[in-house]
Amino acid sequence: MTPEQKKLVRILVLVAVVDLLVAAGGVFIWFRYYRSPELPGTKERAALAAQLLNLSAAVEGSFSTLTAAPARDEAAILKLATEHDPSLLAPFADKRLRVQYQRNHAVLLLCTKDGRQALLEDLGCTARLDRQVREDENAPCEFTLKAETGCAVPATP
Repeated sequence: MTPEQKKLVRILVLVAVVDLLVAAGGVFIWFRYYRSPELPGTKERAALAAQLLNLSAAVEGSFSTLTAAPARDEAAILKLATEHDPSLLAPFADKRLRVQYQRNHAVLLLCTKDGRQALLEDLGCTARLDRQVREDENAPCEFTLKAETGCAVPATP
């Protein structure tokens, strides 16, 4: 191989290495910062959190007189709890909203529309939002909160 051919091979290898590094960096950036269009941004999450607090208080109120778990599906429970103000459900039209009855208390879980990712979870008997899933956290749409005696949120280990 002539010196000029060796030089050309070195240049081609260097270009290939730089190309691979750029591609690897692009893949890293894509995985690090890409969000599914179903995942709300920070501002939308804050608005959803405030609206979920209002809804969970309404569901909590409807559960306060029950002695046993309601024998209705989640949609029927939400409809009954919001009869006085159906607009409470409007912000969640493009999300999956789940309800659970625990010891006379309501637990609401907000997930992506496809039901694969949890977004927010709230106990209706507390004044603050009890669980906000981080944007980079891959949390399934499953209940994690438990209503303890007096509806205190259990301490995180």
